[in-house]
Amino acid sequence: MITLTAERLRAELDYCRITGNFYWRRSRKGVNAGDVAGSRNALGYVIIGLWRKKYLAHRLAWLHVYGRWPVGLLDHRDRNQSNNRFANLREALPTESNANRNCRADSTIGLKGVSPNGSGFCARLMKDGERLYLGQFDTPEAAHDVYMQTLEHLYGEFALPKSSITSFISQAVTEKG
Repeated sequence: MITLTAERLRAELDYCRITGNFYWRRSRKGVNAGDVAGSRNALGYVIIGLWRKKYLAHRLAWLHVYGRWPVGLLDHRDRNQSNNRFANLREALPTESNANRNCRADSTIGLKGVSPNGSGFCARLMKDGERLYLGQFDTPEAAHDVYMQTLEHLYGEFALPKSSITSFISQAVTEKG
C-alpha cells in the first residue's frame, strides 16, 4: 500500500486553487494529461482514485497546498460539497461543521433549528452533545432568527447567515447555467 504524501500527490495531479479542480499531469490508460480528475459520489463530494484507493478531493486539496493532511474535518464554507476552491475550505471541529450544515431534508418547517410545538414553533440546537432549548415563538421565522443569532454567537464564522445562504444558492444556480 502506497502512503500518499504531498510530493506523490503533486507528481500525479495539479490543483487549481481558484476552480478547485484537480488535473492529471500525465496521460495513461483512459486519461489524458490535463483532464479534470475525479467524479462526484452520491453525497456530492468529488472522489479521486490514486493507487487503487479513493480520496476525497477537498482533503487532497489541503494536502496539495499545505503539504499535510487536515487535522480533523474540512468544512465547505458554502455547504456545496463539490466546491473545492481553496478559499471555500477550512479545518473544523465536528460541532463547527454541524453548525454550517443545511436544514435537514425531512424538516417539516424548512428552517434549520425550528420545529412545530403545540400552537407555536420551538427553536433548539445542539452544543457539545447537549440540546439547548431557545424558546417558543409564534412564527417559524421568529424561532429561526433566534436560532441563527445563537448559532452565530456560539460558532462565529461557521454559522452561515441566511443572506449568505441565499447568495450561495443564486451563485450555484448561475454556475449551473
